[in-house]
Amino acid sequence: MPRKLNASAVDVVAAPKRRVPPKPKSLKDRIVSIVTESSIMLGAPTIKKKLVHDFGLVNSKAFNTNVNKALKELADDGDRKDFGKCGGSYHAGPTSAAYLAHVAKEQEAGQLEAYKREGRVLCYGIKAKAKTTKDRILFILAKATTLVGVPTIKKRLVEEYGLTESKAFNTNVNKALAALSSEQRADFGKVGGSYHAGDASAAYIQHFQGKASAAADEANAQKYMDQGCIQCCHCGEWCPGDCEVGEDSIARGSKYKCFACDKVFWTWISDGYTTGHEVEYKYSAGQLRISTFQLVAMFDFLKRPTLEDELFKMRFTAKSLVRNSKKCEKNQIAQKLKLKQAIEKGNMEGAKIYAQNAIREKTQALSYLQLSSRIDAVAARVQTAISMGNLKSNMSGVVKGMNVVMDSMNVEKISKTMDQFERQFEDLDVRAAYMEGAMNSTTAGATPADQVDDLIQMVADENGLVIAGQLDSAGAVGSHVPVAAPAAAQATDDLTARLAALRKA
Repeated sequence: MPRKLNASAVDVVAAPKRRVPPKPKSLKDRIVSIVTESSIMLGAPTIKKKLVHDFGLVNSKAFNTNVNKALKELADDGDRKDFGKCGGSYHAGPTSAAYLAHVAKEQEAGQLEAYKREGRVLCYGIKAKAKTTKDRILFILAKATTLVGVPTIKKRLVEEYGLTESKAFNTNVNKALAALSSEQRADFGKVGGSYHAGDASAAYIQHFQGKASAAADEANAQKYMDQGCIQCCHCGEWCPGDCEVGEDSIARGSKYKCFACDKVFWTWISDGYTTGHEVEYKYSAGQLRISTFQLVAMFDFLKRPTLEDELFKMRFTAKSLVRNSKKCEKNQIAQKLKLKQAIEKGNMEGAKIYAQNAIREKTQALSYLQLSSRIDAVAARVQTAISMGNLKSNMSGVVKGMNVVMDSMNVEKISKTMDQFERQFEDLDVRAAYMEGAMNSTTAGATPADQVDDLIQMVADENGLVIAGQLDSAGAVGSHVPVAAPAAAQATDDLTARLAALRKA
């Protein structure tokens, strides 16, 4: 009788570990492993993407060159049985699943051509008679990978079914498309003036994804444009306003230097300074197709600038001043940081220099901002004058009258015309004063003084600021009346005395 063995007496032999094959190190071996694992044929872009994803390679110019070189050498090596090329795609040899699937597809395509010659088509995997225009259109849309328009549908009907394009043919196709559009079909759909094979088709999915991507890109671009950024035309990066280095040679745009690619580009006045261009603005470059009227307007030096032109220049100047003010504020922050570092190092002389620089940048920023505010105020007055369109019509008649009486040199007529001219300006001053008073009263009524004071006090308390006694001295908004300076009054008296002396002479 055999002796029983205890479990403790049996030598337990560990199972051998499964050996994991090492990853290939050479580029050729990596490419062969990628096409071997794939069940379909792969193109060069897919192979490069898998190399980056699976092996952690960096996509660069040298990487693309090496991959293309390795693919060419593998394809030219006729002794290899584990690599092959068909058209622009690659597979793991004639016995691979990818190559066999490709051969089967080619055979199916040949069978499909036979079905076409017999008047039948293979639509959705079902052999069906395709004798009606509707069925033929559905088959064309089922094969399409993009949205198809009416002209393309007619062209493919003529090419694939041997139809003759005529007036009756166009009428039948339009009727078939209208009938399909009116039906609630899962294998047919319409987007704008194009058609697809339903919401689950590759054409519709690609269109939807492209539309969503375009909307996202547009929203992203609008976000950068709202921040005052300009897109570089060389590398596509969005450059902030700090990248501006000056104006072009004819003052019709700005010059920028990209922070990413370090290349120079320009903005043009013709597109509102919103797009980067490789060259500075020129009349021939900004307007490639110039009509006769545009040429006349472009070189009409006798034409005087209008109020709208002056308003545009004022607003552009004010915007430039605000941009310069922001630059000074950033420089001030940088100088303060250097000041802090100098104090930490005990460099008091350098700290004084940085402090002076910070104060100078702050003063310059305030000066730019004040000047921009003054220009905005003048622009508002000009906008008011433009809005009051009746002033232009009234003044035009007066100016014409002045030209006539000046030519005649009739003193009485000149006096009457000048009186009328001054009366027009008095009317303008009265209207402007009335509008300003109405706007001030409306603003004061819409924002009660107690609510304004409460808001200021709340903000001060939140930030630990002390404003005791300052609100009472400030008064209400718009309540201060400007007082004429003594120097201005003295200058007026001097002018009056000179005018009296001239009259005596």
